Amino acid sequence: MEEQSPQSYPASSAWRTAASLLIYILIYYALFRNLRSVLLLVIVILVHEAGHFLAMKKFGYRDLKMFFIPFFGAMVSGQSNLATPFQRAIMILAGPLPGIFIGLLMFALTAVFNLDYLRLPALLFMVLNAINLLPVSPLDGGQFLQILYPASNRLLQTIFTMILIIIITWLAFRLRNYLLLILDVFLFYRLTILFGERKVQEYDTVEIPEEIGEQKKAFLLLLWLIALVLPLIALISFRGQNTSYF
Repeated sequence: MEEQSPQSYPASSAWRTAASLLIYILIYYALFRNLRSVLLLVIVILVHEAGHFLAMKKFGYRDLKMFFIPFFGAMVSGQSNLATPFQRAIMILAGPLPGIFIGLLMFALTAVFNLDYLRLPALLFMVLNAINLLPVSPLDGGQFLQILYPASNRLLQTIFTMILIIIITWLAFRLRNYLLLILDVFLFYRLTILFGERKVQEYDTVEIPEEIGEQKKAFLLLLWLIALVLPLIALISFRGQNTSYF
C-alpha cells in the first residue's frame, strides 16, 4: 500500500490529547497538592513525546495520536508501512535526546550563573529521559536495542536487566534509599516476560524489513551511550554540590 503524506493533527485527536492532559494534571495535583511540580513533570513528558511526534510526522507516520496516562507517562501512536529501521531508531531517540540536552543546558546555566531554581528542572529532564533510555522494554532504550539487534534482542535484554537489578540493589543499600527497590520489582517482572514464550512475542517479535548498516548502527549506539553517560556525569556533579535533592 502506498504511503500517504503526513497529515495535520486532527481536531478530534487534539481534544482527546487535551482531555487526557487535564485528567493527568488533576490526578497528580490531587495526590501531591503541588501544582508547580506537577506542571514541571508535564512539561518534561510533553517535550519527550513531542520529540517522538515530530520525528514520526517527519518520517510519514499516519493517524498520529498523543495520550497522557496517569502513573505511566504518555505515549504517541501512529501507523507507517515504509519507515526504515534507521528511521525507527531515530524516532525512538528523538524522544529522550531533546530532554537530556535541555537538562544539560539547565545544569550548565546553574553551574555558571548559580541559578538554583533551574536545579530541579535540570534534574527531572536528565533523570526521566536517561531512565527511559535504559535497555529494557518497553522503555525507549529497550525498543532501540530491539531495532538494532532484532536477532539477539531477548538475550541482550535479559543480560542488561540482570545487571540493572544488581546495580539498583547495590545503590539502594549503599544510599540507604530502599524505595529504589521498587524498581527491582518492575525489572523482575520484565524478566518473567522475557522467560515466558507467549509474552516474549508481545515485545520482541517485530518484523524488520532490512538491517541497519554498520556505520549507521555505530552512530546510533554512540548517540545512545552519550545520552546515558552525560546525565550520569552531571548527576555526580550535582551530588558533589550541597543540594537538597539528594
